[in-house]
Amino acid sequence: MKAAGLSAKISALLLALSVFMTSAICMSVVPPQQKLDTAEIARWEALTEQIEDSLPANSCPGREPNIGIVNAADFGGDSVALVDYCPGGAYTDWIIAVRLEAGQPVLAKFRKNGKFIWMDFASGSSVMHSADVELVPQKRAIYDKHCESISGGKFSCVVNAYVWNPKLKTFDWDGPLSGQATRSLK
Repeated sequence: MKAAGLSAKISALLLALSVFMTSAICMSVVPPQQKLDTAEIARWEALTEQIEDSLPANSCPGREPNIGIVNAADFGGDSVALVDYCPGGAYTDWIIAVRLEAGQPVLAKFRKNGKFIWMDFASGSSVMHSADVELVPQKRAIYDKHCESISGGKFSCVVNAYVWNPKLKTFDWDGPLSGQATRSLK
């Protein structure tokens, strides 16, 4: 009986360690998360009502949007914010990128391989999976990071990098930067 109790405690401890390691590895993309620009965040926090108004109808299915500024940065004269807009359940929130156009918040547009795509980002972790999004102002990019635990305590991680294109006013997927950021996790 004591062996079964000890085994259950060890299993619970290993599970907790796995969650911690999955999160820690996924959140450690180089370069490290920039210090929060509090002035830029304050600027965006004053716009939360307008941000909510800019969301498409039913953008948070079955729930009310819950707007919160995760981070904000200046991308060479273009202000961009990551906005937590929808609680996704047990461990995930949904984040969108918003930018200013003529002083008003608008949803950021994304392209992959020349085609427009809808982008929102998962943020959170579970026992086997971890996801995060981060602004990387020195690269004028947004990193969409996903990690999962695989056998033997190893992790598989992928980063998709979207770089700001000021001419088209879009974030364009960048394969080489995605590869570089993904390799930095290994």
